[in-house]
Parts: sequence; structure tokens; C-alpha cells
Amino acid sequence: MTEPRRDPAEEVDLFREMIAITGRLRAPGGCAWDRQQDLASVLGYLRSEVGELEDALRREDWQNLREELGDLLFNVLFIADLAREQGRFDLADALRGIRDKLVRRHPHVFEEPRELTPEEAQVQWERIKAREKEARGREGGGTPGRA
Repeated sequence: MTEPRRDPAEEVDLFREMIAITGRLRAPGGCAWDRQQDLASVLGYLRSEVGELEDALRREDWQNLREELGDLLFNVLFIADLAREQGRFDLADALRGIRDKLVRRHPHVFEEPRELTPEEAQVQWERIKAREKEARGREGGGTPGRA
């Protein structure tokens, strides 16, 4: 049975609070260790968190899984903050990108709603992904192998 979804406003408020905490850690007066980090130094931590998350998933250790998801989310916010500081992109850019990708790759949900089997949905996703990759290649952009 699926649990009812919590109040989305609470989730948004908590997400905003985490964004603020992440920013404060890197700001003057924040944490010297966090301010010292860069994209290269956080890579090992990111790998470690993904491995711990994978382990919790495999063991179906829900308490640990909740904690590891939080740790991974913090890493995502931290990396987005580093990229923002470098003027490359910000969290809103990343969120816009994944929002747009999910909508594009689920036309059966967002454009012309219709029921697909899991297999049909997977084939559709891969077909759209291949078209996008081909278009990026023609435009001279994009990185091979990216989702």
C-alpha cells in the first residue's frame, strides 16, 4: 500500500532550508572545511555516498536508506553550489533541465496521455534519448554517454 504524500509545501520548505544551509556552510563565517572543497575534492565523497546508498537499497535497510538519500541530496546541493560559484550553472538550471527531460521523455503522460506497458515506456524513453543525442551531435554539443 502506498503511503499518502506529505504536504508538498512542507517538502518545499525543507528543500529551501537545505539550500540555505548548504550556502551558509560555504559562505564567509561558515565552515572552513566546506569552503576549502572544490569539484575534485568532493568526487570521493560523492562516490562513497552513492555506494552507501546502493548498499542500503540492496539490504532494504529503510532507516539507513533515508539517511543515505539525505547525504546524497546534500552532495547534489553542494556540487550545484560549487558550480554556481564558478558561474557555470545553478541549482535552478539543473532542476529546469531534469524537469524538461522528464516531460519530453514521457509524452504518454504529459502530451497525449495514454497507458503504456513498462516495456513500451522503456522503448519510448530510449528512442527519444537517441533522437536527442543525435540532435546534440549535429549541433556539436553534448557529451556521449550522458543520460
